[in-house]
Amino acid sequence: MSASSTCGTSSSEEEMELSSYQRFVRWTSAIYNVLCGLTNGYDVSVVSILLNRIVADLAMCGDGSIQDAREAACPNKQAVMSMVAAGATCGRLLLTWTADRFGRRIALVIVDVIIISALAVQCLASNSVVFLIGRFLFGVGVGCAFVTSTVYLCEIAPPSQRGMFTALNELAVCVGFMMGLHVTTLLELDHVSWRVAVAISAVPVVVQLLFLPFLPESPRWLAIQGSSAGFEQSAHAFGLSQSEIDDLQLWVKQEAERSATEGSRGRKNMLDAQRKAWHSHARAFCVVLGFNIFNTGSGIYAMQAYAPDILRHLGITEPANWQPLVGWMKTAGALVTVMGADILCVGRRRLSMAGATGCCLCMLLLALSMIIPGAVPVVATALAYLVFMFAWNAGYGGLQFVVGLELLPSEVRSIWQGQILFLTGILEIAIYQCFLSALQADGVGTFLFFSFINLLGVVFAALYVPDVTGQSLEEVSKQSNRCQSQPWLRSMKDQFV
Repeated sequence: MSASSTCGTSSSEEEMELSSYQRFVRWTSAIYNVLCGLTNGYDVSVVSILLNRIVADLAMCGDGSIQDAREAACPNKQAVMSMVAAGATCGRLLLTWTADRFGRRIALVIVDVIIISALAVQCLASNSVVFLIGRFLFGVGVGCAFVTSTVYLCEIAPPSQRGMFTALNELAVCVGFMMGLHVTTLLELDHVSWRVAVAISAVPVVVQLLFLPFLPESPRWLAIQGSSAGFEQSAHAFGLSQSEIDDLQLWVKQEAERSATEGSRGRKNMLDAQRKAWHSHARAFCVVLGFNIFNTGSGIYAMQAYAPDILRHLGITEPANWQPLVGWMKTAGALVTVMGADILCVGRRRLSMAGATGCCLCMLLLALSMIIPGAVPVVATALAYLVFMFAWNAGYGGLQFVVGLELLPSEVRSIWQGQILFLTGILEIAIYQCFLSALQADGVGTFLFFSFINLLGVVFAALYVPDVTGQSLEEVSKQSNRCQSQPWLRSMKDQFV
């Protein structure tokens, strides 16, 4: 590995020799794999803006009037968002193993079908029960897609651009969020049914489903399966460096020898793989879990899902005028991650610390605006909310997948990432279900609590988030294995050099 400058991007001569065809394959595969992220961001935006219309139309709260929907913080209203989180939690636990067992592409086909079916259920729902079932199924598909898509992106990316490739999924979420804001603005003006807005969510997923059969499988998954011919074809298509190919050919050889004596991989073999991985990578698992806990505990998911209600609570009478800016701030933050994660003097750790610090300070300012009414102008309060969105996406957003997937070993990458997101998904559900109620009961305490969580996130990132820019996934795995023998309270970041 060489650096183009002290504060440049990591690069290698082998990576610079990619043909036009190999670059085309890499970028085409990346673009089609982030389409589920586009759908997810669009859905969060559309449903958060049209939430009160949906609640009123399906008579979820009170007498079904729009006024009751706006003023209520009833369980059904909060369940519109929390059911997606609940479904995503189940999908991460129950479906992500398919990516390790049958391949990344097959897993994406499964989740695309689930997402399309879920959106159809929501659009055709005539009561709250059917609609919430559709929301749950949508979460199942999106939850698994988030893991599988980012695993694929991480595995096909060149080491010097892995941060950018993996963060593309979060950028797609932000672009989808922004698109949803503008689409719902048009639909509000034309008084079109919310069902039309929800149905549009299916377009990116349908496109992805149609093109998936033409994309190459992940070369690292093929290597772990012992598929020599498939691996060589995929490695050539993506233009893997010779050092990566040499390391992965060892996997091919080892798996071929193992399958000759034990047979093909099944559920028992996957459990054995997890046990073996735990002995050599438990520390990495715990670091990824901790990073994701602080990511979820930052409060971002409730802050963006309940944006209109939060802005009204902060004294902003026309939240709709500010919401398009939310999409732009999220997108700007995601672009910072995409562009900065692979720069040597920026990297994963500094971005994480800067993002968590920004989230902490914004939450403090929001709390101050409620402690001393009038001390903070309403415009400054709205700006603090927008900066929170920018800071989260610049620090936590895309990095939750970059940091996690490059530390987890290839043989259990999907299933471990799914298990980690399952655990943090429980926290996400709790925040979704309780945030509005907590905000109305004690807004100051709510913002101060999340400010403190983000402060702890800064400390965690400073001590335990390593920077492995420019290193192949196989090199990172070897270093993670060496870290396993170190004392657990010792800082992990300095052991990846």
